[in-house]
Amino acid sequence: MAGRLEETRSAEPMAFGVHHIGYCVRDLTASTAEFEKLGFVRDGETVPDFARNVQILFMRQGPWRVELVSPLNDRSPVGSFLRKVGDTPYHICYEVADVFATLARLEGEGYRVIEAPASAPALQGRMVSFLYNSAIGLIELVEAEKRAEK
Repeated sequence: MAGRLEETRSAEPMAFGVHHIGYCVRDLTASTAEFEKLGFVRDGETVPDFARNVQILFMRQGPWRVELVSPLNDRSPVGSFLRKVGDTPYHICYEVADVFATLARLEGEGYRVIEAPASAPALQGRMVSFLYNSAIGLIELVEAEKRAEK
């Protein structure tokens, strides 16, 4: 039995850090106020993402970051999610060195690409991609910030 388990595992487990938890919210102002009551502070300004039809505000408490995502219009993909589920966390975002390589590996592991890599205005234009796995739900990949050369 142990031999069969070994055959189904990847050669090397993936390891990358959590960048943020994405919250789908109807009312960005009300949700911001509630997170402030929990000790979170705004981490930048609200940013419209017209390609995804959402507005985004990051908030931070120590090392923890949440992304509040609210629909800009009726074509927003989070709008249908909000109608079905209501305000809720809906994805975990992982920071990776190479979005394209990680995406290819996860596809090979059975993840389904929901959104191919594209620039994210709320993350200073860094590349992001969304994937789905039936065992854990929606995840986002974001390319790591480029570190200044010393």
